[in-house]
Amino acid sequence: MTRFLIIGASIITLAIAALGSAKADALNAYYYAGAKDPERLVIGLDMSASNPLVDDREHARKLAARVAEYVRALPVKSEVIIRPLGVYNSTANDRLRIDSRISSKNRPETLALKVEQLVSGIPDFVDSGVFKAEGYTNILAFLENMGEVIDCGDIKTTYILLSDGLEDSQYASLRKPNSSLPRDVLRIEETKCHELQILGLGRGMTSPQETKRVRDEWRRWAEEGDAHPFLHFTGLNDW
Repeated sequence: MTRFLIIGASIITLAIAALGSAKADALNAYYYAGAKDPERLVIGLDMSASNPLVDDREHARKLAARVAEYVRALPVKSEVIIRPLGVYNSTANDRLRIDSRISSKNRPETLALKVEQLVSGIPDFVDSGVFKAEGYTNILAFLENMGEVIDCGDIKTTYILLSDGLEDSQYASLRKPNSSLPRDVLRIEETKCHELQILGLGRGMTSPQETKRVRDEWRRWAEEGDAHPFLHFTGLNDW
């Protein structure tokens, strides 16, 4: 009798395992069935000291929740690329260089949670010395460098920059009222990137008129200038 019980238990265990495997296969088939075309999301983390992302915990949490929504909505096989920006050619925050891909094992909701935890924790990481606040804001140079390695013509590509948008570099200093962005930077002759979003644009500035000026300057550069590398631009101060 004991022998039969052991055999019976083994059969049940194998059956449960088989059902689990079948369930996993079914979930994977469901996940891939009717999937939309993959996309590419580039998240730029502005680590310059002027950007509230590095020291304002509430703002960081708000940015984190917003960008997590985008990650959560990505189709399977989509790419998520995270890069820091600040001082040109800085290596101070290289640990923020992350590449990931949505799959059945790395589902968008799982990756979105990780991205949200990372972004919301940046002020604490800076406080503890894990990451460094940097002295300049090279947004254009960041976009140029990424443009050398990313082809917006292969899949739909969206850039989301968690930044105040205040370019402070050899190209321009947007804190100055009469400063403008050079229109010929990042010229793309073929397929344009889908969209540039700057979340937190003008944060820390006390003038809504100045925020509008900076937003309009980025829109003209992204959509209308000689280069106009993006089809769409969105610049949000708050939401």
